Amino acid sequence: MRAMSWQRWAWAGWAALWLGCASAQEDPATCGEAAPCAAGEACVEGACVPRTRDASRPPVTRDAGRADALPTGDGGRSDQRPPLDGGGADLGPADGAVDAAGDAGPDAAPAPDGGADAAAEACEPGRVEDCGRTVGRCRAGRRQCGPDGAWGPCMGEVPPEPEVCNGADDDCNGTVDDGFQVGTACDGVGACGPGVVECASPVATRCSTEAGGSVAQDRAEACDGADNDCDGRLDEGFDLGRACEGA
Repeated sequence: MRAMSWQRWAWAGWAALWLGCASAQEDPATCGEAAPCAAGEACVEGACVPRTRDASRPPVTRDAGRADALPTGDGGRSDQRPPLDGGGADLGPADGAVDAAGDAGPDAAPAPDGGADAAAEACEPGRVEDCGRTVGRCRAGRRQCGPDGAWGPCMGEVPPEPEVCNGADDDCNGTVDDGFQVGTACDGVGACGPGVVECASPVATRCSTEAGGSVAQDRAEACDGADNDCDGRLDEGFDLGRACEGA
C-alpha cells in the first residue's frame, strides 16, 4: 500500500508539472515596457508571441490605413485639392464683379474722339493760316483763330466734289476723270472706225470717231449696206425689205 501510494504521488506530481507547462504555452505571459519578451518573440496586444512578419508589422491595407492620404488612380488626390470646375472660380472675383469692372473702365474714360479733336482745334486767338488744299479743282482758303481759342471756318476754299466726266479733277485726288476709262482705245460703231474713249456728258462716254466725237467719221446714211451714220442700223430710211410690185 505504501509503495502504491508513493507511485501514485509521483504520477500526480508529473501530471501537475505537465499541465503547468501546457498552461504556460497556451497562455503567454503578459509583456510591455517593464516585461520585454524573449528573443524571437514579439509583444502583440500585451502577450508574447513568436516573431513573424505579421506579428512584428501588422498589415496596413490601402483601403483602411492610407486610402485617404495616398493618391489613387480613381481620385486619391481629388479629395485633397479643390475641383477644377469650382475651385478656381471660388478663389477669384465673381463674374458680376469682373463684368462691372470691365464695363466701368471704358465708360468712365472720356471719349477718344472728343479729346483728340479738342487738342487739334486748339489755337492762339487772332492767328491766321491757310486751310484746305489746291489740287485739281480744289482751292485753298484762309481761317482765323477766334477769341475762344478755336479755329473759325475756312474762308474762300473750293472743296472737293464727286468726280464727273468733264476733263477735270473734281474730287481733287490728282487724277482727271478717274473711273471713266477716258483715253483708252475703242472701236466706233458701224463705219466710224477706231478711236479713243472721251466724255460725251458728265455721266457718259463715247468713242471719239462716233457722231459728235472729236474726230467724228459719221456720214449721211447711203443705201450701200453699211452703217454710214454710225447709229447701229444699216440703210435705214430706204425701206429695204418691204414688199413691192414690179412694173
